[in-house]
Formats: sequence, C-alpha cells, structure tokens
Amino acid sequence: MRLFVSWLLLFSSIAFAQLPTLEISGANFRAEPLGFPRVIETSPSIQNLADELDKLLLFDFEASGLFRLLNRASFLAPQDEPANSIVASAWLNVGAESVIKVQLGLNRAQQLEAHLRLFRSSSGRLEFETSAKGSLLDIRKMGHQLANAVYRHYTGEEGPFLKKIAFVKTVGQRRNIHLSDWDGAHAQALTQTSINLLPAFSADNQAVGFTSYDGGHPDIVLKKPNGQSSTLVARKTMATGVAFSKNGKWVAWAQAEGESTQLWMAKTNGKEARKLTQTPYVLNTSPSFTPDGKSIVFVSNRAGGPQLFLMELEKNAARRLTFQGKYNQTPKVSPKGDWVAFTARDEKRRFDIFITHLQTGEVRRITQDQGDNEEPSFSPDGRLLLFISNRLGSNHIFVSTLDGKVQLPLPMERGHFATPVWSN
Repeated sequence: MRLFVSWLLLFSSIAFAQLPTLEISGANFRAEPLGFPRVIETSPSIQNLADELDKLLLFDFEASGLFRLLNRASFLAPQDEPANSIVASAWLNVGAESVIKVQLGLNRAQQLEAHLRLFRSSSGRLEFETSAKGSLLDIRKMGHQLANAVYRHYTGEEGPFLKKIAFVKTVGQRRNIHLSDWDGAHAQALTQTSINLLPAFSADNQAVGFTSYDGGHPDIVLKKPNGQSSTLVARKTMATGVAFSKNGKWVAWAQAEGESTQLWMAKTNGKEARKLTQTPYVLNTSPSFTPDGKSIVFVSNRAGGPQLFLMELEKNAARRLTFQGKYNQTPKVSPKGDWVAFTARDEKRRFDIFITHLQTGEVRRITQDQGDNEEPSFSPDGRLLLFISNRLGSNHIFVSTLDGKVQLPLPMERGHFATPVWSN
C-alpha cells in the first residue's frame, strides 16, 4: 500500500545597478552576508504589523538561499541611522555585503505602505528599492511581494513567495487536503471527509486534483477552493497519483488492474484515454510530466525494486533513470525540466531526498542523518524544494535549497503532514 500512496496589490522595483543573476544551486554559489535590521514603523499603532512583517521577511530571505542573515546583536550601525541611507563602514565591519531596510507606515488613506531599500555596503550606495501597499489585512501579502521583488533582483525570475501550497493533514483517522500560503499560513481545509491523498494543482492553479476514498474506492477528484468539485477519474478500481501537464491539456494517473498497476493518460475533459504501460504483474505509479508534456517520469518495479523511469509518450518507450539504491519513489520533475527530485531508501533503511539530472544522470543527496525525509516538490521556479521530514518528531513540511545547505521547517503549527506540493 505504501508503494501506491507514497509514490489589488502592486509593487514597483527599480534596479540602479542590476546584479548578475544567480544560480542558487550552482557549485560555486555563496550565500551573501546580509544585514537586515528590524522593520521600522512610522506609527505606534502598527507596531504589531511591523513585527509580523519583520518575521515574515526574515523567513523568506533565509529560505530563498540567497542570503546568510547576520545576527542583529552584532550590528554596529547607529540606532538613528535613517531608512534611506547607511553608514557603510559600520556594516562592512560586521561582514555585511548588503543591507536591506524596510519601513512600514500608513498613508493618508490609512492604507499600509511598505518601502524596501537594498544597499551595497562596499559603496554605501542604494542599489535597489521596491514598495507595496494594501489594507491592514494585507500585511503578509505585502511582505511576500517585497521578498519576491528582492528574489527577482538577484535571480531574474519570479519568486515563489506569493504561491500557494497544498498538503495532506492527518487528524485521527481522517486525511484531508489543505491549502495555505507558501509558508503554511492561512491554512484551510479543502476536504473534510474520510481519506483524501496525493494533491496536485491543475495547470492554471484553479483547482486541486487528488485521490478520494469518499465513494468507497479511490477515485480522482478535482476540486476548486470555492467547494465546486467533479470526478476526474472513476474506474471502479484504485486510481491514484494524478499529474497535470503544464499546458493543461492532459492528465496522467496510476490504475490498479488485477495484480498490476498501469499508467493511463487522457485529456482533462476525460476524452482520448489511453494506457501508457502494459506490464503484467508490475507496479507502475507516480507519473510526473516533463514541462514540454512529451515525456513522463514514473516509478516501476519492473527491474525488481521501485526505480525511476522516463517514458517518451509518442513512442511509449521507457528507459531507466535511477541505478543507485534499491528503493526509489515519489518523483517530481522540475518546472525547468532539468532535475527530478525523488525519495530513496538508503542502506540504513532511512528515507532521504535526492535529485537526479535528466540529461547527465548526476545524482545529488539533499538530506542525510536527519530522520526520514520524503515526498519532495519543486517551487515554480525550480530553485527550492518542499518535502516531509520527521526530524522534529512528527511529519512536518520543510523547505530546502537544491544543494541542501538551507533546510527550514515551515513556521506553521505542528501536525502530521504528507505530500506537500507547490502551485504553478
């Protein structure tokens, strides 16, 4: 059974001297030492919101992998240093290569207005600035907007911090799908019934597909956050592991057939269904489309234990991807189409996160000697991973860079979670 289941706000940004874009997962990448003093509020009435914004930005900046945040207790800058400038020597003396300052206030319309400035310590020069506005209820969205703007400044790509995630939360005998902000905040139950598993966002992020046991046997259901739902795959047998192609035209899933499990795919309207694998007495599960929609990565035990395979859909030809280890599962293809993240069981019978390059076959280990780590999912830009780890006692959601140097638990209430996925 484990093999079946496991397998309107605006901001503007002005770059005064745009840095070269950074590849966070590159072998020579070094996180930039960052001085980030506490968010400055211009009115005592919004102190609590400034504290919330400060905490959110600290987490987004650290999770990005771009920065090594310096200890605030070491800062030597004058307490009255203005928000629009820095004393460069004071920041250089504590090792800060950059300094980010954020000011939060209320405008004449009593709206929140946050302004972020990024300075280069070597010159004291303002290098980049951006701002966000919103109501008092929008403080978290504003914070993620600011973090995304900084992320884009460094990488040239949209940040993942305004995206949603979906995951399974177990309470008693029930397992239900939840949606939340990327960091676990504002979590809401999408389902409230018995057993619902393996969520996947539709290509347009307007719905979540998942395996539901509500009908007495596992069907694949598509549900929107407003509660509207429809049955995507109902075959009167076990159907699990739905995957959506990036262009939104196709879905793939695994379907039990006697003593085997075969992969199927169909148009999202249910038409043109066809079987992708025809291997008697073999389990084929966990399909994941490549970004171009021409291939899928999946798990099969046709070689003995579960291993990853790549199938070209036009040819229905599969080749083996993983040769190290005897138990590899839960593959997810990067949105860039370069890496595949997966779970592997090592010689100590512990589960850890690995990535393998689709072209070169290079394998990297992300986690090690920190409990069991499973079920990875890429951020929309392919630079970060979500996964499940029991290193804190119960299964919690973690975020990691692709080199594994930064691994953080999401700042959400403790629970028992499974299969986190990032929206597109």
